[in-house]
Formats: sequence, structure tokens, C-alpha cells
Amino acid sequence: MNNALLHRTSLPGVVTRAEVAPSIGFNEAFMPFSPLKLHAFLTDSPVEPILEDAQFDLLTIAGSEFFLVWSRSEGGTLDRAVALEGHTVQKPTPAFRALLEQALTLLAEDDSVFPIVHAYSPALAYVRPAPNCDRPITSCTVPDFPQMSFLSGIAGRHIPPLTVIAESSALLLAENIFHESVHQYVNHQLLTQQLLAERYRSDDSPEVDISWRRNFDGTPQRWQIDRVLHAATVYTNLLAWRYRVLRRPDLSDVERRAFSEAALAGLRSARELSVALEDNIDCFSPLGAFRVGELTDRCAMYGQLVESSVNPTVNSLTHKASA
Repeated sequence: MNNALLHRTSLPGVVTRAEVAPSIGFNEAFMPFSPLKLHAFLTDSPVEPILEDAQFDLLTIAGSEFFLVWSRSEGGTLDRAVALEGHTVQKPTPAFRALLEQALTLLAEDDSVFPIVHAYSPALAYVRPAPNCDRPITSCTVPDFPQMSFLSGIAGRHIPPLTVIAESSALLLAENIFHESVHQYVNHQLLTQQLLAERYRSDDSPEVDISWRRNFDGTPQRWQIDRVLHAATVYTNLLAWRYRVLRRPDLSDVERRAFSEAALAGLRSARELSVALEDNIDCFSPLGAFRVGELTDRCAMYGQLVESSVNPTVNSLTHKASA
């Protein structure tokens, strides 16, 4: 396999930061609060209350501006709009902000991922779980908040599906930012491209058992096909990212074991998801079916490299936890 493929995006139709809003019908130049204005536009809700509740700060990384966004008041308009159960959008702690700057700087060194992060995650929000939160998130996106990704303090220690380390790492946080940027890319593609069949509806979609995601009773979660597309796109692109990370000479032993473990577990997940997409190809439009074919081909190619380069007996310094 030509290793140059590992340094090219496998995400067709990527646009620039400035092109996202106009492509969904919102014609305004990008600014720090654009994701909040896009939320109001997409949900047909008033924009003034959420703007009044929001604050932001600027990070400049490799000449590019990123924006930290948080709520002035816990439980305020921004928190209610984001609606992450058991979590609030807060001002980042100094330690998390420093780690975030390191993570974005690492991403800026990778020409195959930074354009995705730059376009789809220019705004970042720090979320904190409530003390009684049953299932704290690591990171997430909210579909009606384009160009904004949400990160918790766990995002420097956990990468999906099941890898956790004891101390925070800028590389793990960098992966989670890239991970959420790919989700935002898929959200944008679904808004602007006819990838799913015209008759497809998420509420009556076929459902797929997800072996590594469990309900509280121990049964596998069941995901609709559009969610499977999201996850397959993320895990396939993480294969190439993790392979490149593992070639870095500056990895600590903990990071090397973590990324080795995640690469192998992620490969199993990506293959499982690819099979599910192919088994349900009639849920896609002709363009969507073509994209699925491209995605599964990439998964197969990246998988060969991961299997040939990662020692399958990774252990000791990482442990498993439910994602």
C-alpha cells in the first residue's frame, strides 16, 4: 500500500471554515459566536438570549484563531440550548486550557487533519459533569451547533472505544478534537448532500447491534444507520491518525500502549461498522452508496497497516473502561 494515502484526507467534500454557514443557507462571515447564531438559525429560535449568556476567549494556533465558548451562568440559556444531560458548559480551567493549546498545536502539525479541525471545530466548549452524573461524556457534538465541539476533562485521558490512561495527554485530547471534527463533517455532509435514500427516516431505520457499547443491563446498544455512518467515518479516519501517532519518536510508554490498544480496538470497531453499512446499503442514495464503498475500501487499507505495525499484546499501563 502507498503510505502517502495515510497523509491525505479520506473525507470527500470537505469545505473551508468560511464555507460551512453559507452552504446551509446562513450568509454571514464567520465570527466567534457563529455556532450560536447557526443554532438559532437551524432551530428557528431567538439568537439574542443565547448571545447574552455566552462568553468567549481567543486561542491563536499556528496563525489560526480558535474560540473557547462558555456560559455566564450555570443552567443559563446556553446550557439549556446545548441540553447535555448532567453537564454544564463552563469556563475551562487553566490546566485544561493549557492542555487544549498543546493539543491544537499537535493537530496543526498534521496537514491531513488540521484542515478538518480548522473548518469544523473552530469553537470549543468545556463541559463539566454534575457530581451525580451517571455517564459523563468524554467529548461530543450537538447537531444544531455546527462548528462547535464539546470536551470534558476526561478527553485528555480517554479515547474510544475503551482506552483510558491515568494522566492527561495532549495527544489523547488532540484525537478527541479530531474525532468530534469528523462528526461535524458528517453532520454537514448530511445537511448539504443527499447521502441517504429519500425514503430513509432515522426513527424507522434498521438498527445494528454495537458490540462494544452496552446498555445498563449489559445488552448491546442498537444504532440507526445514520449513526453507524457517523461512527464508521470516525473510526476509519482514526485508524490513519493512530498509525501516524504511533510513528512519533516522542511518545511516552503510556501513550504508545494506549494508542496501540486503541488502534487494534478501533480497527475491530471500524470493520464491524463497515459490514453494517454494506449490509444496509439500500438505506443510501447512489452518492451515499459510492461514499460507503470508498469508506470501506479505506478501512481495509488502513487496517492492513495497523495490523502489520501494532503489537497485538498491548497491556499493563492502560485499562479498559466503558466509553
